[in-house]
Amino acid sequence: MLLPADARDLSHERQWAAWRELARGDLALRPGLGLALEGERRVVEQVRGWSGAGLDDSLADDDLTDAGLALVTGVITRMIDTQDPWPPEHAARVLERGWA
Repeated sequence: MLLPADARDLSHERQWAAWRELARGDLALRPGLGLALEGERRVVEQVRGWSGAGLDDSLADDDLTDAGLALVTGVITRMIDTQDPWPPEHAARVLERGWA
């Protein structure tokens, strides 16, 4: 559910990655991208809640959401890599294993 499924989704992720990179050097872009990132966090929290995933109670909810968001972002980054992109099937397996 969290991974790009087709060429249009991949294009969106490439654009999102470019905006994130631009925001590193342009303070004016940060508030808008911060809101977008909060939207992504809410999606990850929602999916995490659906999965149940036998969560470790010793970890704070924010830590679990941060870990899930980092995992999803890393996998998508590899999918949009122009040198050696991961195919969707491999990305889905990595995300599924990492989520567990």
